[in-house]
Amino acid sequence: MILKYYISDAITAEERDLILNMIIEIVTVDQKVVQGAVTSPMLSNLVFRQLDIRIERYCSRFDIKYTRYADDMLFSGNTTYIHSRRFISAISAIIASKGFELNYTKILRAKQEISLNGFVVGSGLRVSRKKLCNLNQIIYKLESSNFDEFQSKYVLYHVRNQLAGYRSFLLHVMRTDENEEQKDKLKDKINCIENLIKRHCAID
Repeated sequence: MILKYYISDAITAEERDLILNMIIEIVTVDQKVVQGAVTSPMLSNLVFRQLDIRIERYCSRFDIKYTRYADDMLFSGNTTYIHSRRFISAISAIIASKGFELNYTKILRAKQEISLNGFVVGSGLRVSRKKLCNLNQIIYKLESSNFDEFQSKYVLYHVRNQLAGYRSFLLHVMRTDENEEQKDKLKDKINCIENLIKRHCAID
């Protein structure tokens, strides 16, 4: 099991199994991972960590930038190799080593910019205007005097999950962004989200 890799060996087998069962109970419902849950991005990162490292190393040989959000892999670079069958076959072989398969019907190619799941991939990687607009609307509602009205429309649990999901998303973008000014803006937005979660979305 992948989770075992992240648990210390300095405990007994019984303690290890207890911790694993507790984690599984927390992140699943009826033994299934919940789509859209706040834990989903973290779980996908745990599962994909070794694959991410291998893919990044391979892409670096061709000056190709790689990032991933959940199960969507994004590649950008100033090389035609990125659109070649050889490149796609190489990526397919890497993820197949862990039992995954590429969905060839979902492969999208673009020569300038492409927008996917809140990412805009071109010469660099940034957050789409639509994604930021949706986030800013939530922040405005939580910071305004209409919080009670907002809370009546959205279950607090889902609001917290959504904010945590945006936080995870922005952290992922910030890790790959080379623009320091843009990084500072993302940091401010992340801090704002964290404060809102503590102030309005704490669940006893």
